[in-house]
Amino acid sequence: MRFFLLLFLFSAFQLTAQDAYHAQLLEELSTEYSLPSGEFIFFDSEATTNNVLFHYGCTKAIVPVEDMPFSQAVELDVAVAGNNVWENAAGLNNQTVITQGDRLLLVVWVRNLEAVFAQGTGVLIFEENEDPYDKDFIYQPPLRSEWLRFLIPFEAQRSYAPNEGKFTFHIGQMEQKIQVAGLAAINYGQSVALEDLPQQLHNDSYEGQEPNASWRTAAAERIDIYRKANLKIEVTNTDGQPIPAFPVRVNMLQHDFPFGTAVVGCRFQGNNCENEMYQEKILDVDGQGHGFNWVVFENALKWDGWEEQWIGSPEQAASAAAWLTEHGIHLRGHTLLWPGCNHVPTDICDNLGDVTYVKNRHQQHMQDLMTYPGLGDWIEDWDVVNEITTVRDLEYAFQASAEYDTGREYYVEAFETAQDIAPEVGRYINDYVTLAGGGFNRELIDRYQGFIQELLDANAPVSGIGFQSHLRGYPIAPEFLYDLFDDYYQQFGLPFKVTEFDVVDMDEELAGQYMADYLTVLFSHPAADGFMMWGFWDGSHWLSNAPIFNMDWSLKPSGEAFVEKVYQDWWTPETDLLTDNNGDASIRGFKGKYELIYECNGEEVRQEINLKEDMVIQIQDCQLTTSTVEVAEEIRIFPNPSSGWLRLEGLNFTKVNKIVLYTLSGQQVMALPVQREIQLPSIPAGSYFIKIEEAEKTSWKMLNLK
Repeated sequence: MRFFLLLFLFSAFQLTAQDAYHAQLLEELSTEYSLPSGEFIFFDSEATTNNVLFHYGCTKAIVPVEDMPFSQAVELDVAVAGNNVWENAAGLNNQTVITQGDRLLLVVWVRNLEAVFAQGTGVLIFEENEDPYDKDFIYQPPLRSEWLRFLIPFEAQRSYAPNEGKFTFHIGQMEQKIQVAGLAAINYGQSVALEDLPQQLHNDSYEGQEPNASWRTAAAERIDIYRKANLKIEVTNTDGQPIPAFPVRVNMLQHDFPFGTAVVGCRFQGNNCENEMYQEKILDVDGQGHGFNWVVFENALKWDGWEEQWIGSPEQAASAAAWLTEHGIHLRGHTLLWPGCNHVPTDICDNLGDVTYVKNRHQQHMQDLMTYPGLGDWIEDWDVVNEITTVRDLEYAFQASAEYDTGREYYVEAFETAQDIAPEVGRYINDYVTLAGGGFNRELIDRYQGFIQELLDANAPVSGIGFQSHLRGYPIAPEFLYDLFDDYYQQFGLPFKVTEFDVVDMDEELAGQYMADYLTVLFSHPAADGFMMWGFWDGSHWLSNAPIFNMDWSLKPSGEAFVEKVYQDWWTPETDLLTDNNGDASIRGFKGKYELIYECNGEEVRQEINLKEDMVIQIQDCQLTTSTVEVAEEIRIFPNPSSGWLRLEGLNFTKVNKIVLYTLSGQQVMALPVQREIQLPSIPAGSYFIKIEEAEKTSWKMLNLK
């Protein structure tokens, strides 16, 4: 017995003895980064690590590897993508004690053998080994066919006994075959500063970031087409005779396009966590008096947040809404239904078997919230349903009822109820799955699009689509980002908003450049109707890493990029116009609210206008005679959609110089004959631009071919 016990202990020692890979890793970290040895929290043997590595939702095989620092890898084959990314995964539990505040370095090599779009995806996580699975880090890197080594420093946010924590690699986004090797995690205790640990995340660049990248020209052209309009001012005397050399100053006050942020309701005047600087910066982001023109309440209007008064009372939310609207800021509502048991009041999930109870409670909640005095009247659009692609508790409960088939039919009812309560208010479906994981979660994207199509097929009054955009460290290439947005527009023809933008775990300078490029892509899309950050200041942000302001209210590089794009590049500068001999003056500016300033009998007159489309404003005898705009003659294309034959109306063809067909990305397809009726040759179905060049102006029209 003693012999066999000694043999077992010797075999176990041999199995876990530090191997060449782990010894070489410690030597590298000591030589290059002057780090102490630390303690391996998994194993210090490749063979043991790879054998013990757990997996589910995929098959596992250990394969030899040559010409790399490691000698073998674990091959994970996802034959069927999961309903959720975490349903296919592999990982390893900690074998040693980790104390809260310890600094650790995780090392792992990964490659994708069947990369989709030349990249595959996975999610790297260190988390608790039980509900609620709180995470010390989470990264969503794009994976390539070549080996990439990730060095991930992190600080333990809690203490872990052995097996209470785990490294997990979620790979359920798609069918794919991934290899993992060299997995190790070293605990340096608290003797090493977190910033002294090396970091290698492979997120220091992105495709299309070059100043001369081809996508930029097409985006700039689209911005000029969709985000600007012509303003013509005609000045006459009492008799209608033109007044030449009449000075008019044109001053832009606010964008028409929503540029906004999530806000915390209690931080406004008179509420329990009021912050004067917070209020000031909402109105003056750039230091020149230009601020956000839209906001959304972060948590105050969520069902459980509203009833449980997480941040403040309903009265405080109404007070904040009053302050915001008094300052000319528009409001979004988030959210009327987030259908998971973690996101609704406790009694809802206590009664999931009683569909009538749940329906009545939710319908009454919608009525109470959307009509709450001093709040409901100000909200201009709502996220009616949120994250229904992966948050499905209520769907499954309704599905179990004889009244429903899929359970998702109730979402149609929710949209209809929202329309009944507030017919003029926008109604959005909102989710994270499209942009999460770099836009490669094809299974989840397909499901989201399928759910949207179900709603539309059932005639649900959906006004628009919301894209959350919580990007964890990895930029989405601008051209690919545009294609992701456009995919939805081509399918559903609905406007969309980016509803929850932030970026964490990215170099600040790179984050600044990406902010500029992300905004450019979004602003250039014809169906885009808003950009909302999920908080703007580190002192009031769910991850303490907001896009605009540091804790001390200094601008981050991404904040500087936001200011440069929104309030400089896309802001019509104050302009002094002088009418010509015909009494006319013109300017082409970004769509938005403007102030016209001129003198009448020695007194200054200020008049606000909203430039949303081409306008003609008439000033007769110093008075603005039309408070509404006169839209310039509209060019019409029909049929639209067209099968190849089309007719152009609203044109004087004697003044038309050229008609050209373009793709949405700005590539010329062909010149068209300058005539009223046109038969197109056989070209692929889709959406195109028709550019019409006249003697005095150029017009762009959208054409859909079927």
